[in-house]
Amino acid sequence: MIIRLKTFAIMTLLVMTAASCSNEETPTPTPTPDNKYMGEWEGVFSGGDNGTWDISVDKEGKFTGEIHSGNSGNSYPFTGSFDADGKIATEIDVNGVILDFDGSGSADGKTASGTWGNSGAGISGVWSGAKK
Repeated sequence: MIIRLKTFAIMTLLVMTAASCSNEETPTPTPTPDNKYMGEWEGVFSGGDNGTWDISVDKEGKFTGEIHSGNSGNSYPFTGSFDADGKIATEIDVNGVILDFDGSGSADGKTASGTWGNSGAGISGVWSGAKK
């Protein structure tokens, strides 16, 4: 009886060991890198108007923000995105005048700059900013 019990215990241990040695491993999820432009940004613009701007960039490169006009004293919301190459192209409606903001982010994702304007309204300038 003791021999049968030992045999049973050994067989059970072998079966459990074999079952736990599967070739299938649980895959380790690959972390999704955050967009290098992700975060809070602030900057300035000058030219036909001067003021400040701020945006919040998500991990997909999309942003929401506001420009704060020095001429009018008002703030205007806008949205846009950084593309895969760091290029930015967005429009901001300022009391019915559409201003085109174009530019690019730096390779390290810490600064950005470009131009803005509306040729029909005869207004233009430059902008720049940095991640906070």
